[in-house]
Amino acid sequence: MLHPIRKPLNFSEDRLFGVGPIPAIRLLNRTAPWFLAALIVLICAALITRTVWFLDRGFDFTDDSFYLMTIQRPSDYKWNYGLFGYALKPLFGLAGESIAGLRRIGALILVGLGAAIGLIVLNKAKLSWRGPAGMQVLAVCAALPLCYYALWLTSPSYNWLALVGALLLFIAILLLHPPGTTSYSAVCAAMAGAVAALGRPHGVLSFGVIYLAAVLLMLPTMKARLTQIIRAAGAGILVIAIVALFLPIDAIFSQIKEYNTIFGTSHPVNFSVLDRQVAFLAQGKTWFLSVLMFVAVLFMRRGGRNIPNLLTLLLFAAALAIVFAATLSQLLHPREYDFGIKATAVAFSVLTLCCLRTTVDIRLITLLALAALIPSAATAGSSNTVSLTFAQLFGLSIAGAFAAFVLAFEKSTTAIAAASAVALCLAFSGFNFGLTSPYRLAGPLAMQVVPTPVGWGSELKLDRKTSEFIEALRNTTKAGGFCKGGLAIDLSGSSPGLVFVIDGQMPVFPWIFGGYSISDHFAQEYFRRLQPDHLKQSWLFTRSSGSFSIEELQALGVDFAAYRLASELRYPVDDSLVKIYAPLQPAACPAGQDNGR
Repeated sequence: MLHPIRKPLNFSEDRLFGVGPIPAIRLLNRTAPWFLAALIVLICAALITRTVWFLDRGFDFTDDSFYLMTIQRPSDYKWNYGLFGYALKPLFGLAGESIAGLRRIGALILVGLGAAIGLIVLNKAKLSWRGPAGMQVLAVCAALPLCYYALWLTSPSYNWLALVGALLLFIAILLLHPPGTTSYSAVCAAMAGAVAALGRPHGVLSFGVIYLAAVLLMLPTMKARLTQIIRAAGAGILVIAIVALFLPIDAIFSQIKEYNTIFGTSHPVNFSVLDRQVAFLAQGKTWFLSVLMFVAVLFMRRGGRNIPNLLTLLLFAAALAIVFAATLSQLLHPREYDFGIKATAVAFSVLTLCCLRTTVDIRLITLLALAALIPSAATAGSSNTVSLTFAQLFGLSIAGAFAAFVLAFEKSTTAIAAASAVALCLAFSGFNFGLTSPYRLAGPLAMQVVPTPVGWGSELKLDRKTSEFIEALRNTTKAGGFCKGGLAIDLSGSSPGLVFVIDGQMPVFPWIFGGYSISDHFAQEYFRRLQPDHLKQSWLFTRSSGSFSIEELQALGVDFAAYRLASELRYPVDDSLVKIYAPLQPAACPAGQDNGR
């Protein structure tokens, strides 16, 4: 007797022993996607909340202080390092000139732009943000930009503006697909260019190249391409004109003229952009392999061609292995110089996986590959190595790959959950690195718990050693008659924050850069523009580990005989000796103001 062929068992539809559907299995099928979504949303919410909450912790006496001093009074200096101070001063005012408030506003702006990217991705994938997959995508995209805090350089700066511009450019690129939203794309591209110009002007050109490539790729006709380019250029001119209305143009032109007199039109730190990019390429073979693999798959899929099954299987295994290896390495051995390399390796491996899917829109994946290159473009003009600057931007590479994966596998909640998990693992490694190994702080953030006045009415939580150092520094200057807003100069070349925490102002420029090839030239130009009376009235700070020796400072015109040694303290980060010199002829405090601060 022949038995009828029975369909394979499907737990959601089949009946067991003729007693009906299995309720537990059906319930599991319904609730599992929501459980995964809830778990991922909670993790993202915890990462965002924890990061924003901790932004009142830590104070870096070098870069962070330089940013704050520039933002505080950008038009008072003889020259400026870019226009980021003018761009961020309104945010500082909005925060009530609170450092913690400024940092938190900056973080919330990043979260908002990330959420906007998530909503656009959901719209392109035709997914609802109310569904389990949509909730995951929105939450992960909102959290990824906070990878910016992997180094825990928390105050907004030109690097923060580079990331904001990069996020806006990412949005502009996404809006090119489909062409129905090209007008909004042009506006976002114009805003990205304006923000980049205010941060690092070199980034405008690299952003423009990426956007032009995206326009040529996505728009079908030359007429449409030219229209979009003209539209973006016109919007850019309009945005720049509006921004210029709120800027002190005369002061900016004067500062640019002074800058050009000293450095010409080049960057103050001499370096080759090409050499920096080549050095970055040579740092990691894995990410270079992942890019080559993606390009090869893209070539094989040209014109809608299919790849043989065996080769597809091999490429799938190779891409998956790179994702797994890079993610595991990032979790177990996080290094700031590797964040960008590993994120790029993961990004292009994920893009390769997307290309292997036969139903995927190859042009869309290529578009998102361009988006994954935005962080590299955003490093243009940085005096740091590409890998170190990339450490603040690597979240955007992950976001590009994550968006591509969602658009390629929009119908698979399980696949989106897996992609969310990988993205969060990479993001968590950055967050955790920032918490445990913050840049130039005397201890991890778990030790930054002592409320401490850090100058100009702001209070931050610091480790006890740093807190006691700042308290002693403020007490010394107060006892010596220093007035709020008085002149002080950091001569170490690496600690302009010493001036900030005593409520001081540094004349000419907020930081005498030390440790660079141009440091001697920079210092000479600084003292050439410093009025002799201002030098005699300024408090001075030196460090035993500073970039300039006493003999070099004397050759620059500093007469230490005109000062008394007010105190000696130990710098909290490296225990070097900080000497505080008070002027023998201090300036009197303004009428109605004492030195009580």
